[in-house]
Amino acid sequence: MIKKEIKQDKESVAYSTGAVREDKSGKGRMDLVPISTLLLINDFKCEDLAFLEADNLPDCISLLKDTLCNWIIDLGDSESVDVLQAPHQSLAVGMLALSKHYEAGGILKGDHNWRKGLPIKLYFSAALRHYVQHHTNEVDMTFDNEYHMRAAVWNLSAALHTLIAINDGQLPASLLEGTLING
Repeated sequence: MIKKEIKQDKESVAYSTGAVREDKSGKGRMDLVPISTLLLINDFKCEDLAFLEADNLPDCISLLKDTLCNWIIDLGDSESVDVLQAPHQSLAVGMLALSKHYEAGGILKGDHNWRKGLPIKLYFSAALRHYVQHHTNEVDMTFDNEYHMRAAVWNLSAALHTLIAINDGQLPASLLEGTLING
């Protein structure tokens, strides 16, 4: 069995909040692709992408919660050998897989780096890119053993946490720049 890992690029960018993240230039900006174009990919559902067009924080948080739940179930389905498992089992399997991604990320960047706050557009772009990579079986030739669905769900989970923290005044609204969301 091939051991899959979290991709670690050589160059990292430090943000004003103190969080660090790999430089993603050259990987595409999925957050800029119109929803109408993304929907050409059969695996995307309109309701799962609605958070990208939300123009206010409460709506975006609500829509993102729904999408995150759907994607965790999808993750659970992709990680399970039991094709007939019930949805609550898929959710549990997905949560366990997500926790493993958090664990691996904690080893690379520190357990709570993601809590410090990163621009939302980075999370959205990476989540969509990993989702497409998972559902199209795209292989990243520089690192072909990455759990793309885990990474997609992790990015949505971190985005949701960040949006809630911005809404509660714990992180700066400047992290919303480059999105349609008004803080």
